[in-house]
Amino acid sequence: MIADRRGSRIVVRPETTDDVVGLAIKALIERLLDQSDRDIVVETIDGQPASGSRFIDVFRDAGFRRGTVGLRYYRSTH
Repeated sequence: MIADRRGSRIVVRPETTDDVVGLAIKALIERLLDQSDRDIVVETIDGQPASGSRFIDVFRDAGFRRGTVGLRYYRSTH
């Protein structure tokens, strides 16, 4: 999984399993929360709107919620 600096655009290799994506999401959350006081907002996954990604359930299991723009991880839940 590759994410831009703020995590708003994410690319996942096609052969990546949901379990591996879940581990990568948790690592991304930890890193981004250490770097910023803002909520994490994922706008696109693999160039498509995050809310329509095949990985939406994995992101939701990690604590993301549908937001007005993509998926949002609320810092206050951490």
